[in-house]
Amino acid sequence: MATSGRCDARTSQQWAWEFLRRNPIYRDAYQKLSALPPEHRLHISMCTGGASEEQPVVEAIVRQLDVQFFDLSRRLGFHAEQQSVGDYMDQSQRLREEMGEDDLSLTVAKKFRLETYSLSKWYDPGIEVAGSDMAGMWKHDIPMQFGLFHVPATDRFQSIDELGEEIGWLGYPPLPARTHSFKRIDKRLRKSPVETTVGMTEVFRGADSRSFVRDRTTPDTLTAAQVSAVIDLTLPIDFQLESLRAVLENHQRTLVDSGFVQSPPKHVDRFGAFAEYLEILDLLDAGLTHLEIARKVDGVSTVSDWRRDSKANKLVKVERVVGRSKRAAPINELTQAVRKKIERAISLRDHGYRGLAFNV
Repeated sequence: MATSGRCDARTSQQWAWEFLRRNPIYRDAYQKLSALPPEHRLHISMCTGGASEEQPVVEAIVRQLDVQFFDLSRRLGFHAEQQSVGDYMDQSQRLREEMGEDDLSLTVAKKFRLETYSLSKWYDPGIEVAGSDMAGMWKHDIPMQFGLFHVPATDRFQSIDELGEEIGWLGYPPLPARTHSFKRIDKRLRKSPVETTVGMTEVFRGADSRSFVRDRTTPDTLTAAQVSAVIDLTLPIDFQLESLRAVLENHQRTLVDSGFVQSPPKHVDRFGAFAEYLEILDLLDAGLTHLEIARKVDGVSTVSDWRRDSKANKLVKVERVVGRSKRAAPINELTQAVRKKIERAISLRDHGYRGLAFNV
Protein backbone atom coordinates (compact mmCIF):
# COMPACT_ATOMS: atom_id res chain seq x y z
CA MET A 1 0.00 0.00 0.00
CA ALA A 2 1.61 3.17 -1.19
CA THR A 3 2.02 6.32 0.85
CA SER A 4 3.42 9.72 0.00
CA GLY A 5 6.67 8.90 1.77
CA ARG A 6 8.02 10.01 5.10
CA CYS A 7 6.59 13.33 6.11
CA ASP A 8 6.75 14.82 9.58
CA ALA A 9 4.20 17.47 8.58
CA ARG A 10 1.24 15.06 8.71
CA THR A 11 -1.43 15.86 11.28
CA SER A 12 -2.54 13.37 13.92
CA GLN A 13 -5.73 12.79 11.95
CA GLN A 14 -3.75 11.95 8.79
CA TRP A 15 -1.55 9.51 10.70
CA ALA A 16 -4.67 7.95 12.21
CA TRP A 17 -6.12 7.32 8.76
CA GLU A 18 -2.87 5.84 7.45
CA PHE A 19 -2.95 3.28 10.24
CA LEU A 20 -6.69 2.59 10.02
CA ARG A 21 -6.65 1.97 6.28
CA ARG A 22 -4.14 -0.81 6.91
CA ASN A 23 -6.44 -2.43 9.48
CA PRO A 24 -7.52 -5.79 7.95
CA ILE A 25 -10.84 -5.80 9.80
CA TYR A 26 -11.77 -2.34 8.50
CA ARG A 27 -10.63 -3.20 4.99
CA ASP A 28 -12.73 -6.38 4.98
CA ALA A 29 -15.79 -4.56 6.35
CA TYR A 30 -15.50 -1.81 3.73
CA GLN A 31 -15.09 -4.33 0.92
CA LYS A 32 -18.14 -6.36 1.97
CA LEU A 33 -20.35 -3.31 2.46
CA SER A 34 -19.24 -1.79 -0.85
CA ALA A 35 -20.20 -5.00 -2.67
CA LEU A 36 -23.83 -4.72 -1.49
CA PRO A 37 -26.62 -3.10 -3.51
CA PRO A 38 -27.48 0.42 -2.26
CA GLU A 39 -30.81 -0.67 -0.78
CA HIS A 40 -29.07 -3.37 1.28
CA ARG A 41 -26.54 -0.88 2.66
CA LEU A 42 -29.43 1.48 3.47
CA HIS A 43 -31.27 -1.17 5.48
CA ILE A 44 -28.14 -2.10 7.41
CA SER A 45 -27.77 1.57 8.37
CA MET A 46 -31.44 1.60 9.42
CA CYS A 47 -30.68 -1.13 11.92
CA THR A 48 -28.35 1.30 13.70
CA GLY A 49 -31.17 3.79 14.23
CA GLY A 50 -31.78 5.26 10.79
CA ALA A 51 -35.35 4.03 10.25
CA SER A 52 -38.23 6.51 10.21
CA GLU A 53 -41.85 6.80 9.16
CA GLU A 54 -40.71 8.43 5.93
CA GLN A 55 -38.16 5.67 5.30
CA PRO A 56 -39.59 2.45 6.77
CA VAL A 57 -37.82 -0.89 6.85
CA VAL A 58 -38.80 -3.29 4.04
CA GLU A 59 -38.92 -6.81 5.46
CA ALA A 60 -38.34 -8.42 2.06
CA ILE A 61 -34.99 -6.62 1.77
CA VAL A 62 -33.99 -7.38 5.36
CA ARG A 63 -34.62 -11.08 4.75
CA GLN A 64 -32.06 -11.05 1.93
CA LEU A 65 -29.25 -9.63 4.09
CA ASP A 66 -26.38 -11.92 5.04
CA VAL A 67 -26.31 -12.83 8.73
CA GLN A 68 -22.63 -11.88 8.92
CA PHE A 69 -23.69 -8.22 9.10
CA PHE A 70 -25.55 -8.77 12.37
CA ASP A 71 -24.80 -10.01 15.85
CA LEU A 72 -27.10 -13.01 16.14
CA SER A 73 -24.81 -15.27 18.16
CA ARG A 74 -26.95 -15.02 21.29
CA ARG A 75 -30.34 -14.91 19.63
CA LEU A 76 -32.88 -17.68 20.06
CA GLY A 77 -32.66 -20.32 17.34
CA PHE A 78 -29.53 -19.03 15.62
CA HIS A 79 -27.29 -21.63 13.95
CA ALA A 80 -23.99 -21.10 12.15
CA GLU A 81 -25.31 -22.74 8.96
CA GLN A 82 -27.96 -20.05 8.48
CA GLN A 83 -26.94 -17.79 5.61
CA SER A 84 -29.48 -14.97 5.52
CA VAL A 85 -31.69 -13.10 7.95
CA GLY A 86 -34.62 -14.79 6.22
CA ASP A 87 -33.15 -18.22 7.05
CA TYR A 88 -32.85 -17.21 10.68
CA MET A 89 -36.37 -15.74 10.85
CA ASP A 90 -37.98 -18.84 9.32
CA GLN A 91 -36.01 -21.43 11.30
CA SER A 92 -36.31 -19.62 14.65
CA GLN A 93 -39.89 -18.35 14.38
CA ARG A 94 -41.51 -21.18 16.31
CA LEU A 95 -38.97 -21.03 19.13
CA ARG A 96 -39.18 -17.25 19.37
CA GLU A 97 -42.97 -17.40 19.57
CA GLU A 98 -42.84 -20.01 22.32
CA MET A 99 -40.42 -17.81 24.28
CA GLY A 100 -42.55 -14.71 23.76
CA GLU A 101 -40.08 -13.00 21.43
CA ASP A 102 -42.47 -12.11 18.64
CA ASP A 103 -40.71 -9.00 17.39
CA LEU A 104 -37.28 -9.36 15.79
CA SER A 105 -34.73 -6.63 16.49
CA LEU A 106 -31.40 -6.80 14.66
CA THR A 107 -28.12 -5.46 15.99
CA VAL A 108 -25.46 -4.67 13.42
CA ALA A 109 -22.20 -6.48 14.14
CA LYS A 110 -19.51 -4.30 15.69
CA LYS A 111 -17.26 -4.82 12.67
CA PHE A 112 -19.76 -3.05 10.40
CA ARG A 113 -20.53 -0.07 12.68
CA LEU A 114 -18.87 3.28 11.97
CA GLU A 115 -18.52 4.09 15.66
CA THR A 116 -16.17 1.12 15.98
CA TYR A 117 -13.65 3.10 13.92
CA SER A 118 -14.67 6.60 15.09
CA LEU A 119 -15.51 7.63 11.52
CA SER A 120 -18.34 9.84 10.31
CA LYS A 121 -18.73 7.77 7.13
CA TRP A 122 -17.01 4.93 5.28
CA TYR A 123 -13.79 5.85 3.47
CA ASP A 124 -12.03 3.76 0.83
CA PRO A 125 -8.93 2.26 2.51
CA GLY A 126 -7.18 2.18 -0.85
CA ILE A 127 -6.78 5.94 -1.00
CA GLU A 128 -4.93 8.55 0.98
CA VAL A 129 -7.01 11.40 2.39
CA ALA A 130 -5.58 14.89 2.10
CA GLY A 131 -5.35 17.06 5.18
CA SER A 132 -7.86 19.48 3.67
CA ASP A 133 -10.42 16.65 3.48
CA MET A 134 -10.03 15.62 7.12
CA ALA A 135 -12.65 18.06 8.40
CA GLY A 136 -15.57 16.06 9.70
CA MET A 137 -13.91 12.72 9.00
CA TRP A 138 -13.52 11.62 12.61
CA LYS A 139 -16.45 11.34 14.98
CA HIS A 140 -16.87 10.07 18.50
CA ASP A 141 -20.15 10.26 20.41
CA ILE A 142 -19.44 10.05 24.11
CA PRO A 143 -21.74 7.41 25.64
CA MET A 144 -23.62 8.65 28.67
CA GLN A 145 -26.00 6.91 31.05
CA PHE A 146 -28.80 9.17 32.19
CA GLY A 147 -30.54 8.75 35.50
CA LEU A 148 -33.63 10.24 33.89
CA PHE A 149 -34.27 10.57 30.19
CA HIS A 150 -36.46 13.38 28.96
CA VAL A 151 -38.92 12.32 26.25
CA PRO A 152 -40.17 15.61 24.71
CA ALA A 153 -42.69 13.81 22.50
CA THR A 154 -44.64 12.71 25.59
CA ASP A 155 -44.92 16.07 27.32
CA ARG A 156 -48.38 16.66 25.89
CA PHE A 157 -49.92 13.41 27.20
CA GLN A 158 -52.15 13.45 30.29
CA SER A 159 -52.72 9.74 30.96
CA ILE A 160 -50.34 6.88 31.53
CA ASP A 161 -52.05 4.93 28.75
CA GLU A 162 -51.10 7.53 26.15
CA LEU A 163 -47.62 7.85 27.61
CA GLY A 164 -47.13 4.08 27.59
CA GLU A 165 -48.05 3.81 23.94
CA GLU A 166 -45.65 6.58 22.98
CA ILE A 167 -42.78 5.17 25.06
CA GLY A 168 -43.29 1.80 23.41
CA TRP A 169 -43.12 3.43 19.98
CA LEU A 170 -39.90 5.19 20.95
CA GLY A 171 -38.31 1.86 21.84
CA TYR A 172 -38.56 1.92 25.63
CA PRO A 173 -40.18 -0.94 27.58
CA PRO A 174 -43.91 -0.33 27.04
CA LEU A 175 -46.18 0.24 30.00
CA PRO A 176 -49.12 -2.15 30.45
CA ALA A 177 -52.59 -0.74 29.73
CA ARG A 178 -53.84 0.88 32.87
CA THR A 179 -56.15 3.79 33.45
CA HIS A 180 -54.33 6.37 35.47
CA SER A 181 -54.08 10.10 35.02
CA PHE A 182 -51.13 12.14 36.13
CA LYS A 183 -51.72 14.39 39.04
CA ARG A 184 -51.60 17.97 37.93
CA ILE A 185 -49.11 20.10 39.82
CA ASP A 186 -49.52 23.74 40.60
CA LYS A 187 -46.19 25.19 39.51
CA ARG A 188 -46.63 28.04 41.97
CA LEU A 189 -46.42 25.61 44.87
CA ARG A 190 -43.09 24.21 43.60
CA LYS A 191 -44.03 20.70 44.71
CA SER A 192 -42.01 17.59 43.92
CA PRO A 193 -42.59 15.80 40.60
CA VAL A 194 -45.08 12.97 40.40
CA GLU A 195 -43.55 9.49 40.11
CA THR A 196 -45.42 6.47 38.77
CA THR A 197 -43.80 3.03 38.65
CA VAL A 198 -45.39 0.51 36.30
CA GLY A 199 -43.74 -2.64 35.00
CA MET A 200 -40.01 -2.19 34.48
CA THR A 201 -40.23 1.52 33.69
CA GLU A 202 -40.33 4.48 36.06
CA VAL A 203 -42.18 7.48 34.68
CA PHE A 204 -41.81 10.97 36.10
CA ARG A 205 -43.86 14.09 35.47
CA GLY A 206 -41.89 17.16 36.34
CA ALA A 207 -43.25 20.29 38.00
CA ASP A 208 -43.15 21.94 34.60
CA SER A 209 -45.18 19.04 33.08
CA ARG A 210 -42.22 17.52 31.27
CA SER A 211 -42.10 13.71 31.08
CA PHE A 212 -39.10 11.59 32.02
CA VAL A 213 -38.50 7.83 31.99
CA ARG A 214 -35.94 5.54 33.60
CA ASP A 215 -35.55 1.88 32.71
CA ARG A 216 -34.86 0.08 35.98
CA THR A 217 -33.35 -2.90 34.15
CA THR A 218 -30.46 -0.89 32.68
CA PRO A 219 -27.24 -2.54 33.96
CA ASP A 220 -24.21 -0.57 35.08
CA THR A 221 -21.65 -2.23 32.81
CA LEU A 222 -18.28 -0.60 32.22
CA THR A 223 -15.09 -2.06 30.87
CA ALA A 224 -11.75 -1.57 32.60
CA ALA A 225 -11.00 1.37 30.27
CA GLN A 226 -14.29 3.25 30.73
CA VAL A 227 -15.52 5.66 33.39
CA SER A 228 -19.10 6.78 33.99
CA ALA A 229 -19.22 10.29 35.41
CA VAL A 230 -22.07 11.98 37.24
CA ILE A 231 -22.21 15.78 37.21
CA ASP A 232 -24.24 17.56 39.87
CA LEU A 233 -26.04 20.40 38.10
CA THR A 234 -26.84 22.11 41.40
CA LEU A 235 -23.13 22.97 41.67
CA PRO A 236 -20.85 25.01 39.39
CA ILE A 237 -19.80 22.89 36.41
CA ASP A 238 -16.29 24.24 35.79
CA PHE A 239 -14.71 23.05 39.01
CA GLN A 240 -16.39 19.64 38.63
CA LEU A 241 -14.90 19.21 35.18
CA GLU A 242 -11.45 20.25 36.38
CA SER A 243 -11.63 17.85 39.31
CA LEU A 244 -12.90 15.10 37.02
CA ARG A 245 -10.05 15.71 34.61
CA ALA A 246 -7.46 15.32 37.38
CA VAL A 247 -9.08 12.10 38.62
CA LEU A 248 -9.34 10.66 35.09
CA GLU A 249 -5.74 11.47 34.22
CA ASN A 250 -4.53 9.89 37.45
CA HIS A 251 -6.69 6.81 36.86
CA GLN A 252 -5.48 6.55 33.27
CA ARG A 253 -1.87 6.62 34.42
CA THR A 254 -2.65 3.89 36.96
CA LEU A 255 -4.23 1.68 34.28
CA VAL A 256 -1.28 2.25 31.96
CA ASP A 257 1.23 1.43 34.70
CA SER A 258 -0.75 -1.70 35.59
CA GLY A 259 -0.87 -2.88 31.97
CA PHE A 260 -4.66 -2.73 31.55
CA VAL A 261 -4.51 -0.14 28.74
CA GLN A 262 -1.84 1.36 26.51
CA SER A 263 -0.84 4.97 26.81
CA PRO A 264 -2.61 6.98 24.07
CA PRO A 265 -0.17 7.87 21.26
CA LYS A 266 1.00 11.44 20.90
CA HIS A 267 1.60 13.29 17.67
CA VAL A 268 5.36 13.32 18.08
CA ASP A 269 6.80 11.62 15.00
CA ARG A 270 10.34 11.51 16.31
CA PHE A 271 12.89 10.38 13.75
CA GLY A 272 10.14 9.35 11.31
CA ALA A 273 8.76 6.63 13.60
CA PHE A 274 5.19 6.73 12.23
CA ALA A 275 6.37 6.60 8.63
CA GLU A 276 8.60 3.64 9.54
CA TYR A 277 5.65 1.88 11.19
CA LEU A 278 3.63 2.31 8.00
CA GLU A 279 6.51 0.87 6.00
CA ILE A 280 6.68 -2.11 8.36
CA LEU A 281 2.93 -2.76 8.03
CA ASP A 282 3.22 -2.69 4.25
CA LEU A 283 6.15 -5.12 4.37
CA LEU A 284 4.18 -7.45 6.64
CA ASP A 285 1.24 -7.21 4.26
CA ALA A 286 3.59 -8.18 1.43
CA GLY A 287 4.54 -11.35 3.32
CA LEU A 288 8.08 -10.49 4.43
CA THR A 289 9.56 -12.25 7.46
CA HIS A 290 10.89 -10.47 10.55
CA LEU A 291 14.45 -10.97 9.34
CA GLU A 292 13.66 -9.58 5.89
CA ILE A 293 11.99 -6.54 7.48
CA ALA A 294 15.01 -6.07 9.77
CA ARG A 295 17.24 -6.00 6.68
CA LYS A 296 15.16 -3.18 5.19
CA VAL A 297 14.56 -0.97 8.22
CA ASP A 298 17.19 -1.82 10.84
CA GLY A 299 20.37 -2.18 8.81
CA VAL A 300 20.66 -5.93 9.33
CA SER A 301 22.67 -7.41 6.47
CA THR A 302 24.33 -10.57 5.23
CA VAL A 303 28.13 -10.69 4.95
CA SER A 304 30.46 -13.32 3.61
CA ASP A 305 33.36 -14.76 5.59
CA TRP A 306 36.04 -17.26 4.66
CA ARG A 307 36.50 -20.21 6.94
CA ARG A 308 38.72 -23.27 6.68
CA ASP A 309 36.95 -26.54 6.16
CA SER A 310 38.99 -29.02 8.17
CA LYS A 311 37.72 -32.00 6.22
CA ALA A 312 38.31 -30.52 2.78
CA ASN A 313 41.39 -28.70 4.02
CA LYS A 314 40.46 -25.55 2.17
CA LEU A 315 38.82 -22.17 2.64
CA VAL A 316 35.06 -22.03 2.10
CA LYS A 317 32.74 -19.05 1.79
CA VAL A 318 30.21 -18.76 4.67
CA GLU A 319 27.41 -16.21 4.87
CA ARG A 320 26.17 -14.83 8.17
CA VAL A 321 23.68 -12.18 9.31
CA VAL A 322 25.07 -9.17 11.17
CA GLY A 323 23.70 -5.93 12.61
CA ARG A 324 25.09 -2.43 12.63
CA SER A 325 26.25 -2.45 16.24
CA LYS A 326 26.16 -6.16 17.17
CA ARG A 327 27.86 -7.96 14.35
CA ALA A 328 28.28 -11.21 16.24
CA ALA A 329 24.80 -11.35 17.84
CA PRO A 330 22.42 -14.27 17.09
CA ILE A 331 19.55 -13.72 14.65
CA ASN A 332 16.92 -13.67 17.43
CA GLU A 333 18.71 -10.76 19.09
CA LEU A 334 19.21 -8.95 15.80
CA THR A 335 15.46 -9.02 15.06
CA GLN A 336 14.41 -8.06 18.60
CA ALA A 337 14.23 -4.34 17.79
CA VAL A 338 12.15 -4.84 14.66
CA ARG A 339 9.78 -7.18 16.51
CA LYS A 340 9.07 -4.38 18.99
CA LYS A 341 8.42 -2.00 16.10
CA ILE A 342 6.08 -4.54 14.50
CA GLU A 343 4.17 -4.84 17.77
CA ARG A 344 3.81 -1.06 18.03
CA ALA A 345 2.82 -0.71 14.36
CA ILE A 346 0.11 -3.37 14.69
CA SER A 347 -1.13 -1.71 17.87
CA LEU A 348 -1.52 1.61 16.05
CA ARG A 349 -3.18 -0.11 13.10
CA ASP A 350 -5.74 -2.03 15.14
CA HIS A 351 -6.77 0.46 17.84
CA GLY A 352 -4.10 3.05 18.63
CA TYR A 353 -5.04 5.16 15.59
CA ARG A 354 -8.10 6.40 17.52
CA GLY A 355 -5.82 8.04 20.07
CA LEU A 356 -4.06 9.87 17.23
CA ALA A 357 -7.30 10.93 15.62
CA PHE A 358 -8.47 12.86 18.69
CA ASN A 359 -5.07 14.14 19.81
CA VAL A 360 -5.51 17.73 18.70
